[in-house]
Amino acid sequence: MGKHAVRFVAHRGWSRRFPENSLPSLTAAVCVGADEIEFDLRLSKDGIPFLCHDHEVDRVSTLSGPASSFTMSELEKADIRMPDGTILEGLGFARVDQVFQLFGGRVGMNIHIKDSDKTEEIVGYLISRCGIDEYPNVYIAGDVNALEIALKSYPQIPRCCLAGGIKDPEVLVDNAIRYKCVRLQFWSTTYTKAAVQRALEAGLLPNLFYADDLESAQQAVDYGIVGLLTNDIGFIKRNLKLEERA
Repeated sequence: MGKHAVRFVAHRGWSRRFPENSLPSLTAAVCVGADEIEFDLRLSKDGIPFLCHDHEVDRVSTLSGPASSFTMSELEKADIRMPDGTILEGLGFARVDQVFQLFGGRVGMNIHIKDSDKTEEIVGYLISRCGIDEYPNVYIAGDVNALEIALKSYPQIPRCCLAGGIKDPEVLVDNAIRYKCVRLQFWSTTYTKAAVQRALEAGLLPNLFYADDLESAQQAVDYGIVGLLTNDIGFIKRNLKLEERA
């Protein structure tokens, strides 16, 4: 079992300081040295993948209703909420095309497919319009449904398993192996050192969702986590002391 350098993954960008899943959040994360950016994708009413975590857009914008009920033109003009609730007028939701134009080839990408029943359409778009298969260290993450669809239709795109790990990290490892993933993502409240070591021995790269304080981040590194997700990338990147891994 080889050792891997820790990779700092900005969860929804630098989401503690900037609007989550926004271009400013992702840009700030890249500027402070994130190795990877993590973001969520849903499909607009007119079939364009855009960055949004929730099923509804109310929490992060002044729009109201399901994300899929708006066209991309409407979403791009939306007013977006800062983490403190203040409004950025006209910032808009980001199209996935914009993310690849800005960061493709510059930083790794952990792409969480939220509309898992639309995985075929979303990944097809990522291939045809964004050239996802041309960039190293870019992978999709999802639940059982997303993994099944992606493995069947787009087996060449690297996958990260999110299926089953909230309650049982061993089930997460089982599913990662079953769906031929290259990565898996443990939950900070349930993961164990034994499960992380088992994943490494199976040739999987383990991520952790997530660590925003130094004690939790240090434990993750000590357990063997490779991809360390955090909402506060600037703070964690600057202050976490790492020993060089072979």
